[in-house]
Amino acid sequence: SLVGSEMCIRDRLGAGQLHLLPQPQQCILAKGYFVMGKMRLSTPVLSQEWKQFVTEMGGTLADQSASSINIKLIDTIENIPVNQEEAYRLTITPKTITVEAVAERGVYWAMQTLFQLKEAGGRRNRLQCCTITDWPAFRIRGFMQDVGRSYLSVEELKREIAILSRFKINTFPVSYTHLRA
Repeated sequence: SLVGSEMCIRDRLGAGQLHLLPQPQQCILAKGYFVMGKMRLSTPVLSQEWKQFVTEMGGTLADQSASSINIKLIDTIENIPVNQEEAYRLTITPKTITVEAVAERGVYWAMQTLFQLKEAGGRRNRLQCCTITDWPAFRIRGFMQDVGRSYLSVEELKREIAILSRFKINTFPVSYTHLRA
């Protein structure tokens, strides 16, 4: 319950204090942190990606743990005006991370938000307790790379795509040739 917790409801401009890019549509902060340690994982989608997420964040998976990450695919998220299939609700409490999304894409974007929320807290990484409801304002969010003018290796292009996905960029057109009109 959020009753009794120190909350700060911020509009989109104030959400920058959480160092998120792009800023979420809605953010409610709460007291406390989820500390990455031993945890259970329950997910119907992106199982390997979530296991990798736990490892990268410094956590470990265990069958018996008070802490957990729960991924839920739901029929709809209330009050999402556009791009419902990419929307998600992320709730972080001291013992649980819950992701609710209509589609796998929303689950993936929630994971990218969690990566951005990571804070070093002594020997373990931690995540600020909050509830974030987010959806993209634009269906296409892209970055164009012109390799026709300057060579980039395939490995460098893969690295760029991985970095851009952390910021919820979903289109990466590549220009291979340069022709004067």
